[in-house]
Parts: sequence; C-alpha cells; structure tokens
Amino acid sequence: MTTAVDPLLAQASELTGGLADFGDGSFRDGLEIFLQSGANEGQLTEIGKAALEGMALSNLVNRLNVVEWHRTHPALATSRIDSPIFLIGLPRTGTTALSHLLSVDPANRSLLGWEINQSVPPPTTATYRTDPRFVAAMEAPDMLGMINPEFKAIHHDPPNMPLECATVLGQHFSSLHLSTTFNLPSYMDWIRTNDHTQAYEWHRTVLQVLQSQCPGQWQLKSPVHLIDPSAIAAVYPDARFVLTHRDPVNVIASVCSLVRSLAGTFTSA
Repeated sequence: MTTAVDPLLAQASELTGGLADFGDGSFRDGLEIFLQSGANEGQLTEIGKAALEGMALSNLVNRLNVVEWHRTHPALATSRIDSPIFLIGLPRTGTTALSHLLSVDPANRSLLGWEINQSVPPPTTATYRTDPRFVAAMEAPDMLGMINPEFKAIHHDPPNMPLECATVLGQHFSSLHLSTTFNLPSYMDWIRTNDHTQAYEWHRTVLQVLQSQCPGQWQLKSPVHLIDPSAIAAVYPDARFVLTHRDPVNVIASVCSLVRSLAGTFTSA
C-alpha cells in the first residue's frame, strides 16, 4: 500500500474532475502518520490495506467537494452553528441510542450516515430522505456486515440514522476512530497529543454546508469528542455537552469486544 500523500491527493483530484483545493493544509500531518502507521505497524490484511486506502480517498474526495462548495457559496463562511449539542460519553455508554432518540425530534438536525461522505450538494429539507444518495445508501450492500457479520450485532450504523462526528473529523485525519478501525499505534500516540482545533474548524465547515438547505438544532455525538473538548469550546463557544455514564467495568469490557471485532476485520495483529 502507498505511504505517499501526493499520489493519493492526485487520485482524489481526478475523481472530482480536477478539483485541487483541499483547504487548510494541516490535514496532511495526520494523513501522513495515518498512512505510515498503517503500512509499518498495522499488520493489515489485503482487505485492510484496501479499506485503509479507500477510507483515506473517500475522505479526501469529500473534502475537495466541500471546499469547492464553500468557495462558490461564500456566505457560508459567516453561517452560525448555534448552540450545538454534543453527546460526549465514553463508547458503549448509550450515546448511539440517545442520539437516535434525539433525532426523532423534527426540530433537531443530525449527521446521517449517507450525507457525511457525500455532503455536496447539501441535502434539502424536502428531499432529505428521498435524495438519490439516500436511496442508494439504503440499497447498497453492507460490506462490513458481509465481511464480519459479528460486528453488526455489536454496533450498527444504518445510513438513515445519525452517525458519529468521528467520520467528519476523519476528513481532517484527526480522529481517534481511525486507530480503532485499524491497528495504528503511532497514529494513536499522535492523536493523544495533537491540538484538534483545526479539525473542529473543518467540522464546522462541513456543518455549514449541510445546514445551508436543511437547517435545525444540531445534535452531534461521538466518544472521540472526549479527546479535546477544549477544541470544541474554541470553535463552538456556545456548545452544550451531554455526558452519558455507565459502570466503567462494563464499558471497558464492551469496548474491548468492539475494537477486537472491528480491527480484527482488517488486521492480522
């Protein structure tokens, strides 16, 4: 697998018809460590190598499209994200169930699975659940479930339900979930010490696009938000936080089960 960033950027550019502006270039730091850690430490299977490169490419393609949409719609730069709600509990403490419950309120706006990596053009309120991308995502085969049927019983993210913000932060290659999907020790060490402010600035950029034609009260969730809540506060000073709780003994056991199953899909470690 490749550890070179520039060929991957060129491939993403080709897939978007020649777009070349990736926005804030600080994402390259995380991308380089992500690729190198995967190649040198990940002990990836052939499926794992394809999945890691495919994830990186998908993130870059959406990044190009979002930056271009922002460029051609300059008013988005001043669009406010008012009082977003962040569910920041540890993994396996009920954040998914709570997020799904809050998404039932029509006043709330969630990040649905289908729109996170296909953010452009942004969905409209009228076509939010009839958009061709939504239909395609609902009809697409569940590749992870086919490769690892066990995982679906542990954690399931259908494309018509809220998905973790980790995927958006992953488009800046600054997200803990990348090191739980794959075995990436060096990348995890970098995540622990990195300043995530620029990743949350990218997060805001994506939300500005997605709310432009389908507004609402954002309710967002991911355990990765616990890594750097000060970065969230810097970008979203009026953010509100909900911390879920569960017996830590049960949490650790459940997290270990999830990570073993997920990472075991892609690595021989």
